[in-house]
Amino acid sequence: RAKLSVPDWTMKMEHERVVLPEALKAGGYATAFFGKWHLMPIGAPDFEEHDPTRHGFDINIGGREWGQPKGPGKYFSPFGMPNLDDGKKGDFLTDKLTDAALDFLAATEREQPFLLYFAYYTLHGPIMAPPELVAKYKQKAKTFKNRRNECVNPARAGMVEKLDDSVGRIMAKLDELGLSENTVVILTGDNGGDKPESTGGLRDFKGFSHEGGVREPFVVKWPGKTAAGSTCDEPVIGTDFYPTMLEMAGLPPRPDQHRDGVSIVPLLTGQRTTLDRNTLYWHYPHYHRTLPYGAIRQGDLKLIEFFEDGRLELYDLKADPTESENLAAAHPEKAQELLKKLKQWRQEVGAQTMTDNPNYVPPKQAKKKGK
Repeated sequence: RAKLSVPDWTMKMEHERVVLPEALKAGGYATAFFGKWHLMPIGAPDFEEHDPTRHGFDINIGGREWGQPKGPGKYFSPFGMPNLDDGKKGDFLTDKLTDAALDFLAATEREQPFLLYFAYYTLHGPIMAPPELVAKYKQKAKTFKNRRNECVNPARAGMVEKLDDSVGRIMAKLDELGLSENTVVILTGDNGGDKPESTGGLRDFKGFSHEGGVREPFVVKWPGKTAAGSTCDEPVIGTDFYPTMLEMAGLPPRPDQHRDGVSIVPLLTGQRTTLDRNTLYWHYPHYHRTLPYGAIRQGDLKLIEFFEDGRLELYDLKADPTESENLAAAHPEKAQELLKKLKQWRQEVGAQTMTDNPNYVPPKQAKKKGK
């Protein structure tokens, strides 16, 4: 039923591409991966040729092509994950992965720098939590003055607690080992919430073009460099991590590898409050929760182009952070100016575009044909 055909893109990283862990490893870092890899289609026969150890990590604990736990017990033992022991009945995946991360920290030579890349599976589905936490939050939910009780999910709350506890355990281990003052900690997410009630009032959620889908938590602890409790309003994006972390490590940049990002070290150190860059781009040429789209943010203005019908949405995020008023009709010149820039960017980077689906059957025709 899709009106457009999705481009046939490469669903794995090419080995000739030098990615972040490889660059840090070349700089003398020990590198370890824990958790969710998910950089190939599920069931890919050549997964072992593209697992984390083939892209710069010394060890891989739990990383598969999976986007969520698919072992026999899902979040509970047995896990069925690479290099992660199944423990005992009732053991929870988040805890076991954190145990393994703590073991790595304890075993790492104190003088050797390290990259501990931890991509927790939680809070991805299936939504599961230890029974005692589910009971705890069922009881707590009874105290909520919330008429929409369907939004209360005790198991999800339990997963959040487990995640919080695990991050706390890692921070405590850094303190115990005397590493906390010489270790950068970056905490972020890979998308917005998973339903409207989980995005703090922003519009939409995971997968969507609106702010509830693309804004994420982002916290950096860099002792001696970033002032505790400080904040910055400058928009940054995931592709900025690579050049930023190289500069943090005192390693030379690799502009051919991280050409889409810029180092945000000046923001983190308080040297600057803005970047020279004023524009961010998104390209979403497939169907997942939302219709295919492209987007551009320039300053406070954000334009979204929906590929199926060319529909445009224009928002002033400073005045309207919840994206409630589409300004495209009221300001057509600005909308067209940003659209031209978005299309030019797609051409410059060689972005794969969608084409008409020759097998598309419009809904009314499909109904007449009984499909």
